[in-house]
Amino acid sequence: MADFMDEWDKFGPNLRGACNVKIDRRPALNPLRTTLHTLFDLLVSSRVRSAVDRAVDSMTRLPDERPIVDLLAEEMAYFNGRFSALGASSPEDEIDSGLESGKTIKDSIDDVVTLPRWVRKLLKVLNELLSLVRGG
Repeated sequence: MADFMDEWDKFGPNLRGACNVKIDRRPALNPLRTTLHTLFDLLVSSRVRSAVDRAVDSMTRLPDERPIVDLLAEEMAYFNGRFSALGASSPEDEIDSGLESGKTIKDSIDDVVTLPRWVRKLLKVLNELLSLVRGG
């Protein structure tokens, strides 16, 4: 079974990679690159990681919620396994699928994990930036 925080640590960089490939292919999206990098740097920061870890830890202490954490970890593990190797030679539909899957996982985490408001706001900004990149 996948560990939530191990998968969280891979999720941001893998989603960043999918965004980078899309931006590389669509020069009109290049102005978003710095904003996305700043956001992903925040999402993988120790402050955000600690907040997510605390929220997940509180869920794992409740017998009814532990399976939910495990399911979210498996969802991220699927994403991380499937989309970690996206690169310049990846088909466009695979990149788009990676971006859509990343948004789906972000939505699952945001809906299920009781995160601090400021982390939820970061995820909201991520949602909007993913929409811009996908629609680019």
